[in-house]
Amino acid sequence: MDYKKELKKIGKGRKRYRPVLTMLARMHERWLPSDEPVELINREDVLVILELIDIGYLDTDALIVRTRFEDVVSLKYTGGYPFTDGGDEFIRRNRNFFEKVADRFRRS
Repeated sequence: MDYKKELKKIGKGRKRYRPVLTMLARMHERWLPSDEPVELINREDVLVILELIDIGYLDTDALIVRTRFEDVVSLKYTGGYPFTDGGDEFIRRNRNFFEKVADRFRRS
């Protein structure tokens, strides 16, 4: 096993997590109790969200995953707090990146 290649793969995966985690955090901040569940339709985002659920970063209570014959048919965000303790820890460890993203949104 080539550990450098494996570490590089993990690093690329983590880069894909950040935009999705940021999107879910923004959706949670803007959520109103009267809002309906929001369907997530971007295929790449859905795949990353399913991966984040699988590794334990996202709380399944905040998402509705509908399947048909083992295929994911739809994915909806229900407004609950989307992160598990593992997801919160990932965000804490990558705090500098998320602060830069938050600063960029505050300025716009």
